[in-house]
Amino acid sequence: MVATPVRISDIGLYLRCPRLVYFDALSDLHRKVSTEHLLLRGLMLGLSEDGPLKNQLFDCLEKLKQELPVIFGDEIDLQELGQSVREVEALIPGMAQGLASVASLILPSEVELDLRSERIGLSGRLDRLVTKEPTPSIIRTGSAPKEGIWRKDRLRLAGYVMLAEEKYDIRINQGLVEYPRSGVIPLGSDSQCRPNRGF
Repeated sequence: MVATPVRISDIGLYLRCPRLVYFDALSDLHRKVSTEHLLLRGLMLGLSEDGPLKNQLFDCLEKLKQELPVIFGDEIDLQELGQSVREVEALIPGMAQGLASVASLILPSEVELDLRSERIGLSGRLDRLVTKEPTPSIIRTGSAPKEGIWRKDRLRLAGYVMLAEEKYDIRINQGLVEYPRSGVIPLGSDSQCRPNRGF
């Protein structure tokens, strides 16, 4: 019998508290959808190489404002969505300014890739794979640390590096974490995102 692979998102939960993995797995546990998280994530996934970054972000926000209620239905509180849209709208000028110098790190790319490995026992949905030099990138909608990448994010990134290396049969020496709220994309180098290969 083949064991079910561990979801990479469970690793971060386990780091916070091992019981969170159990509670997250309960089917009757209803988790409220964070509209601000969905908006920030949607903005990053909607980026392209076409046009000014600030305009892209405002256009994408307008599109998300219309699409999210259709996609999530009753799971989204429309008043909360309106408030979140106003808050994210206020963040866009700073985001665009911060991301302008680093957007080339994440574009062009493929987004939302399902990765799975029976051999290493992991699975997950990678937010972005930069295509020019295959580089995994994850989107985290919280604030960025003063320097580098949060520990939990480094572990997630390491898992995605291992999955991408196996799927594409290449060596990956770096990964990225996108912190749209802070407008930064710090680089996780080989030593930060590569686990000890002694397994």
